[in-house]
Amino acid sequence: SDSVCAWANAECYVTTISVLRLSTVGLAGSIPSEIGHLSTLVLLELVQTQITGTLPTELFGIPTLSGLVLSNNRISGTIPTEIGTTLTLRLFALDSNRLTGEIPTEIAQLSLLESITLAENRRIGGLLPNFTSAALRECSAVHFSHKKLTTLSQYCWTCLSTN
Repeated sequence: SDSVCAWANAECYVTTISVLRLSTVGLAGSIPSEIGHLSTLVLLELVQTQITGTLPTELFGIPTLSGLVLSNNRISGTIPTEIGTTLTLRLFALDSNRLTGEIPTEIAQLSLLESITLAENRRIGGLLPNFTSAALRECSAVHFSHKKLTTLSQYCWTCLSTN
């Protein structure tokens, strides 16, 4: 079938794709910018694949995206500042990749964010933003390799030093 809804590991509501789980299926290459055309995507999960390249900014333009799980890949570059426009994002996991640069301050605008994991990346650091999300202010699910962070807010320092 030509429908994306017929793909293995894809879940659709009616005829629109909402969940795409393609973990450990041997994918290779980069995430295409066309991913932004999946305007009803709620969860993108590409864990332990061979994904390389940078994060396309179009990914953060998906208005329904609430989960982005791209752990254990070879994604490089920086986290795009466009992440601040993904206001529905609740779960953000990019651990065990090759990310570099600073954590964008725009990430603090994600008031629904419940979990962020950026541990085990190459050279990611800088200032930790003051999160507006109540869940992150309580440090219920913040995971960084904090050795390269230059400044930590008091609440996150307490969280990181006890986890």
